[in-house]
Amino acid sequence: MKWTWRACAFICAAALSACSASRPQLSAAIPVVAAENVWGSVVAEIGGSRVRVRSILTDPNADPHEFESDVATARAVADARYVVLNGVGYDAWADKLLAAGGRADRVVVRAGDVVGKAPGANPHVWYDPAAVARVADRIETDLDRIDPAGAAYYRGQRILFAKACRPYQGRIAAIASRFRGQRVGATEDIVEYLTSAAGLTLTTPPAFMRAVANGTEPPAADVLTLHRQIEARAVAVLLYNTQTSTAVTRDVRDRARARGIPIVTVTETVVPPDGRFEDWQLDQVRRLEAVLSR
Repeated sequence: MKWTWRACAFICAAALSACSASRPQLSAAIPVVAAENVWGSVVAEIGGSRVRVRSILTDPNADPHEFESDVATARAVADARYVVLNGVGYDAWADKLLAAGGRADRVVVRAGDVVGKAPGANPHVWYDPAAVARVADRIETDLDRIDPAGAAYYRGQRILFAKACRPYQGRIAAIASRFRGQRVGATEDIVEYLTSAAGLTLTTPPAFMRAVANGTEPPAADVLTLHRQIEARAVAVLLYNTQTSTAVTRDVRDRARARGIPIVTVTETVVPPDGRFEDWQLDQVRRLEAVLSR
C-alpha cells in the first residue's frame, strides 16, 4: 500500500494531536472583568501574569454613576471566569449583565459585601485602606480557588501589593498624627472613608454630599450651610470630586477659591486609567497633606 504525502501529513497531525491531548496543557490566563479600574488594578497586581483583566469604568473625565453598558461589556462579563464588582449599588448595571447568563464556573465578588456594607451605605469603599486590604485578601483567596496551581504565586503577589500600599497608608497615618481634628469640606461623600482614616473632621452636611453622589439637588438649607462655612473660612481645604461636577459643586469650588481655601481634586477611578491603585492614592494623599501643611 502506498502512502501519499497528504495521508502521511494527516496521520502525523492526528498523532501529534493525540500526544498533545495526553500531556497536561498550560493554563491560559484567567479572564477577569472588574467593573471599576480601582478593583481592576488590585486584581491585576495580585493575579499578575496568571490573569487577564478588563476594567469597565476607566475614564477619569466621565461620571461613573451615568455609565450604560453595551454589547462588548455584556460579552466580556459573560465570558469572564472571575468578576470583581464594588457593590453597594454603585455598579448595579453589572448585576443585570450577570443575570443575563455566562459561564457556569464564574466566580463573582462584591467589595461592599466583603467589608459588610449594607444597601444605602457609602459605596466608595476603596477610599478606606482597611477595606482595600480585606478585599485584596478575598481576591487572593478567590484566585487560589479558581487556580489552585497558582496559590503560591498569588500569595507572593499579595505580599508585594501590601508592601506597595504602605507609602499611601503611611501618609494617611501621618496626616492623622499631625492634623487630627482639622476641619475640611467636600463636594461629595466619596472622601468620607479617607477623611475618617486620616482623623480629619468632614463638616459638609451629609445630605449635601449624598445628593451630589446620587445626581439630585442638595437641600437648599445644606447648600446655605456649606456656603457659610466657606465664607467663614471654617474649613482648611475643599476636596472636590472632578468626576461628579455640577453647577452646584462648581459654585462651591469657585466660592472656596475666592476665599483663599485650597482645592484638592479627587477622582472615582484610577488616574491615569492604566496606572496602579496605590500610586493614584498616594498622589491624592500627598496633595492633601501638602495643603494641610501650609
